[in-house]
Amino acid sequence: MPLFDKVSLWFESFNAKVESVLQYSVYALVAIVTLEVFVRFVLGMPLIWARDSMLWFYSTMLLLPVAYYYSRGTHISASDLVHSFNLSESTKATLNLINNIVLLAVAAVLINPAMNRLMVSLRIGETSILTLWRPPLWPFFILIPITFALISLQALIGIVRSAVTLLKEDAK
Repeated sequence: MPLFDKVSLWFESFNAKVESVLQYSVYALVAIVTLEVFVRFVLGMPLIWARDSMLWFYSTMLLLPVAYYYSRGTHISASDLVHSFNLSESTKATLNLINNIVLLAVAAVLINPAMNRLMVSLRIGETSILTLWRPPLWPFFILIPITFALISLQALIGIVRSAVTLLKEDAK
């Protein structure tokens, strides 16, 4: 098995594990929301940590599995827009190649500001202003560059796969 296949299989397996762990975090989110609603409306004592916790769980579930969903094709892509045109495999591969190059460029451009924001948060000891709990924000900000890195790696895998498909089509 070529090295690229091993690396791409490992990375997609890693993304699937991240997604499977995160699918269980929805239970924690539901428990926090249920507890907050009960405590706030029945006991009249809102929890100071509930809002920040809900935001973190939801953001984590939204950001981290993006690369997994992209690898599975459960996203809107350029090929979806032209699906009804009955295109050849090489045309589809070309569209996927362009799509992956654009995705890689966008993710690569956004990693630097995300890292800068994380470093500022760490340096100044930034805390949340949403609640009296005031937890540090760097654990939240670290998710953003991690997400862009995962998306970049998945886009690189997509670029190589599209290029291989194009080379195979040209060889025919």
